[in-house]
Amino acid sequence: PFFLIFMICATTISAQKQSNIWYFGDGAGLDFNDSCKPRVLTNGAMNGFEGCATIADKSTGELLFYTDGITVWNAGNQPMPNGAGLLGGTSTLLSSTTAAVIIPKPLAPDIYYVVTIDEQSSGNGIRYSVVDMSLNGGLGDVVAGQKNLFLFSTTSEKLHVVPTADGCGFWLLTHDNPGNTFAAFKITQNGFDAIPVLSSAGGTQGNGAGHIKVNRQLNKLAMGNLFDATIELFDFDNTTGVVSTPLVWDFSFPNALIYGVEFSPDGSKLYVSNIEKIIQYDISQPNAAAIEASAFDVSQNAGVFYQPATLQLGPDNK
Repeated sequence: PFFLIFMICATTISAQKQSNIWYFGDGAGLDFNDSCKPRVLTNGAMNGFEGCATIADKSTGELLFYTDGITVWNAGNQPMPNGAGLLGGTSTLLSSTTAAVIIPKPLAPDIYYVVTIDEQSSGNGIRYSVVDMSLNGGLGDVVAGQKNLFLFSTTSEKLHVVPTADGCGFWLLTHDNPGNTFAAFKITQNGFDAIPVLSSAGGTQGNGAGHIKVNRQLNKLAMGNLFDATIELFDFDNTTGVVSTPLVWDFSFPNALIYGVEFSPDGSKLYVSNIEKIIQYDISQPNAAAIEASAFDVSQNAGVFYQPATLQLGPDNK
């Protein structure tokens, strides 16, 4: 019986095609459902230049909804009836690095959590709202009374989500600011665990901007430290949620605004953006000095109008 339960969980929350639609920026988007190349979308209702999130149907890849952390738009590119006023930033700034992530509730096919994190200057911390896709004629809506529910106090702008090792839930990862502590909230069919797994590791973060990412192998976590101009690579235990064993090297390029980070599909490379360059590091090297020495500017021939910011590995492994 245990084996059967495990298989049901793993099948239920498998990502499949949930990441096949992206909306971002000023009405921009990408559709990855074509196996040859992503199709450009220009019909998005969003106009924001930092954090955003989109979710598609896991089986068909069709759009369900998207958000900039303040408004939730449905598949018809219309705001959900109760989808305004989320606390993933202020409408005047719209300047949280992550702003929002969307998490399917395990074993509840119509229910999604929109988790928001606001600008480090705004003080709302991490909140979550519940979207029920059975509402509003199947276009979905934020459930009344389940909006902007408080989860965690931080002035960081960092959020990241990965599946748990047992295939039956997710880890929601964030960081304190200022501080050197990671918080990992486990999400199961019962919702959010109220008490996060806390891990103190690495340098003290003094600025909330910039991303954290976990590789596809689910065993490494990376982020930058703006004030120290360093890159930090950690071990991540996908069973316990613990972050440990920091490996730190200098970001030896002008402008230490270490914003975007992303791993290669095989986990051997780490890409870092400071909104001027994209630097590739070979993290298969044996120590921090060798990793730093492997730095390669992959954006050096991109032209003067190219300003890389967020980095995100696509469903097509590019």
